[in-house]
Amino acid sequence: MSNIVKLELPTRFKFNRKLGTGRTAHVVLATDQELHREVAIKLFQFRSSRTDTATVGGNFDTDADSRRRGRCEVDLACRLRHPHIVAAYDFFETRSAMGLVQQ
Repeated sequence: MSNIVKLELPTRFKFNRKLGTGRTAHVVLATDQELHREVAIKLFQFRSSRTDTATVGGNFDTDADSRRRGRCEVDLACRLRHPHIVAAYDFFETRSAMGLVQQ
């Protein structure tokens, strides 16, 4: 049985459903309510969370090193431009997660 974790999303995004879970992050489908489009958000989760959150399954023990690794991945993804690589639209960081917003 997997642990249920609450992940905080900025109010701009409406959580739709979980797409998958990897070793370091969850990927969720969300609606960007400002731009009226569906986006995939890769969420690097951290320990603390608030009550105004979206629920997805999983359990990741992360620390400052994991936060730095997540930020490095986000920085690299935002610089990539190739027709066969998913484009990065945005980035956000909350108390409980870091998110890479992708097409």
